[in-house]
Amino acid sequence: MVSFERLYRLTSRRLFGIVLRILPDGAEAEDVLQDVYLKVWHRCAQFDAGKGSVMHWLSSIARYSAIDGHRQRGIRPRSLRGSKSDEDDFDPYGGIASTDPQPLDLIIRQRSAAAVRDGMRLLSNEQRESLTLAYCDGLSHAQIALRLGQPAGTVKSWLRRSYKVLRPALADHR
Repeated sequence: MVSFERLYRLTSRRLFGIVLRILPDGAEAEDVLQDVYLKVWHRCAQFDAGKGSVMHWLSSIARYSAIDGHRQRGIRPRSLRGSKSDEDDFDPYGGIASTDPQPLDLIIRQRSAAAVRDGMRLLSNEQRESLTLAYCDGLSHAQIALRLGQPAGTVKSWLRRSYKVLRPALADHR
């Protein structure tokens, strides 16, 4: 099941685009995409690497499923029409919000990460290690104390002091 989930994560965006080019209605396209993965699940034994790549096989299933969806509604798919029209300029990704970070977001993240790195350099080794265990590993004060072999009060002091050092260093990155 894990490999099927991975297959879905790696291919669903591209297959959804293929289906959207033929079926411009997003809800219909999602239904067809679901049917595509059901067909893939049931027909996986039919895949023959000698005949082509996995992506080609999946794309064919998606394309033909979308065409079948159009036929069921009595509409000729856009990709099979002979004449040019305004509909041929259809953007299949129009109206779909991207989940990828925008350039400005990437710059902000990069600068924030640099500020955190710079701030961490200001801390002692003990403060840096306890802070990393608390925030990256999600350990409680007691668990950090056990891991480092220090009293809980000492760990709390290290964390409190590290907050005092980092607060001004990260003030512009909230």
